[in-house]
Amino acid sequence: MRRTTTAAHRRRAAAGACAILIALAIGIGHAASPAGAVPAARGGTGEAARAHPPAAKPPTCRGRNILDEMRKTAPALHARIMRQAAAMPHGEAMLWKIEGKGRPASWLFGTIHMTDARVHAFSKAFSQAFEAAGTVALEVVGLGELMRSGRFNSFTDLFLSPAGRSTLQRDLSRAELQRLARVMVSRFRMPPEAMTVMRPWFLSMMLSVSPCEQTREAMGLDRLDGRLEAMAKRAGKALVGLETAREQFATMASLPPDVELAWLRASLALYARIDDMTETMVQLYLARRIAAALPLSIALGEKAGLDARKMRAFQRILVDARNRRMAKRARPLLEKGGAFIAVGALHLPGREGLVALLRKAGWRLTPVE
Repeated sequence: MRRTTTAAHRRRAAAGACAILIALAIGIGHAASPAGAVPAARGGTGEAARAHPPAAKPPTCRGRNILDEMRKTAPALHARIMRQAAAMPHGEAMLWKIEGKGRPASWLFGTIHMTDARVHAFSKAFSQAFEAAGTVALEVVGLGELMRSGRFNSFTDLFLSPAGRSTLQRDLSRAELQRLARVMVSRFRMPPEAMTVMRPWFLSMMLSVSPCEQTREAMGLDRLDGRLEAMAKRAGKALVGLETAREQFATMASLPPDVELAWLRASLALYARIDDMTETMVQLYLARRIAAALPLSIALGEKAGLDARKMRAFQRILVDARNRRMAKRARPLLEKGGAFIAVGALHLPGREGLVALLRKAGWRLTPVE
């Protein structure tokens, strides 16, 4: 019993590590689960999230802050995480002004991929920067339209196992398969025969969104990224995507198979605490303590018994490599000037973050808030 309990705790911690990275770094991540996004290919119903009854008011999502819990239950670990966060370069702000090279100013803003009303409360500094910009650049543009149009199924080569050769039944225990089937049927109306041909990374993405957030999206509420896109359209600003939807999906699909499987098993184990993970991310974002997200993820991974290689692969593929791609594609916008660049907040801090990369490219970045 003790061995089983320890393994379960490890998987829960691992899932927490991955969930933080997804909410703060992958713009398309939460799009894997809203209404209509579940593919109908190979037995899927395409009826995800449509069973929500009508409601006059969207639900308010709440949970417990896992980092605050850690301060009480593991004070030494909490102190280590906060020291590492304080030492991380460029983790002190969500909004940066970009200047230099004789060009008009641009701005860099860190988002969180959620509908929570608290993260949609914009400051005066944000509003002034957004209004001054002539171009708005997001991770992906037109994601909502993509999901509604049914073109989501054009990515089946990335999220379905090749030729239906799934290894889930071999790699997961019977208890894990049963737990996964219950969630997929109850939340997404995905029958087991469709579930078993999905790639593990795609199932993990679906599990990374809380039922409350899913309900809010199904009721038509925009994630922060979607709201910024709508605001830009209403204001007549040019819209640019720094990545395509296919590129983001391909990034997920490029995870090593053992990392994919470890992520799925961990997500299943943590599923009961998904509201707490969501609340932790929101509070870190609101407190502008986003630099704590990565050391928290690493600490949870260590607690889970994940080897360093899996954690490095996750960060290298989902964050660092995409930072370089987005920095390169932002250069023409900065050369023109007047750009408002909004990407997941975890892309900003660190030695390989966008702030550091743009400074290396010769731009002057000043924290605004």
